[in-house]
Amino acid sequence: MSEAILRTSDLVKTYPSGEGRIGVLGGVDLELRAGECVAVLGASGSGKTTLLQILGTLRAPDSGRIELLGRDLAGCTEAARTLLRRRHLGFLYQHHHLIGELSALENVAAPLRFAGASRSEAEARAG
Repeated sequence: MSEAILRTSDLVKTYPSGEGRIGVLGGVDLELRAGECVAVLGASGSGKTTLLQILGTLRAPDSGRIELLGRDLAGCTEAARTLLRRRHLGFLYQHHHLIGELSALENVAAPLRFAGASRSEAEARAG
């Protein structure tokens, strides 16, 4: 079995709501391995986007631990998180975030092309 590329332990995230706070994520433990395909399912407002933003280093949890490629992200600077996203993570949003003139493969490969990869290299990595 391949080594975990992403691990979380007891992720918690809350948001202000009136006089108190509302819990969105309550103790999420997760382990993702290279080559796995994972779906995040839930009703609207259940915390799917918040979880993905935290896993993608775009938002910080209130508490808990995140390890990406063996590196504990606690205390990482914004510059370090940006570099991790640029080199190791990718997001493909649905609907209006796609470039309609491009195929699905070309949409996934586009950031690699912007980062300097050749078309064949970008499409090989994206495919």
